[in-house]
Amino acid sequence: MSLIVAMHLGNFAVIAADRRVVSQYGNSLVVDHDNAEKIVYAGMGFVSGSGIIELLDSVIEAFLNTKITHTDQILQIITEERKKFLSRHFANQEWAKQQIQKTGWMFTYPTVIDDHATVRIAMLHGSWDSDDLGLLCKGMAKVFAPVDGTGEEAQRLSDILTKHLKTTDELPDLSESISYHIPFLQTLFNLASESYDSVSKSFHIAVHTNDGRMLISSKISTSSGNVTFEAKP
Repeated sequence: MSLIVAMHLGNFAVIAADRRVVSQYGNSLVVDHDNAEKIVYAGMGFVSGSGIIELLDSVIEAFLNTKITHTDQILQIITEERKKFLSRHFANQEWAKQQIQKTGWMFTYPTVIDDHATVRIAMLHGSWDSDDLGLLCKGMAKVFAPVDGTGEEAQRLSDILTKHLKTTDELPDLSESISYHIPFLQTLFNLASESYDSVSKSFHIAVHTNDGRMLISSKISTSSGNVTFEAKP
């Protein structure tokens, strides 16, 4: 279900996701664990999603089984998996369409602008009127709420985080920037966990830099001070 967050800080991009996995029994949610890896390294960058698990998992699996070299491939995979999801739930089309409208993805990727290597954050959400990819601008944050959340609440959390962002114009050092932004992320995930049973206070983050470094953290809790990263090839 997942709460996911993207922040474009200039010379690097950050994606954060909570760690909770739940099972649904009727109208009740039961917590399975808070140790999920919801941010996936997909070759070209990192990807994470929020929404119906069946659709999220099928898209992620397709990403991992495809050599992604262009964002058009990502859009094509999502479009194809949506069609397959509708086909699998042919007998309950209205429900399936509602789940698609509650499901979205965020991902990082490298590009070149005016001969300079640049990292971007792109996103797509089923609630949008367009199926075109949206880009997150420098100095902006975006939150996707879980399926039991609302667009209004997601926007409120996005605004809270954007208000406190500092780009690499102000904090050029990666370690200093991460240390500065972690407490705001901790506050955000703590607030979300109080509103949604499907969201944990713990989360993890991925960082993609202009110079091509791709780093993913271990679990971060509300009491975590130091954040350790694993580098992806």
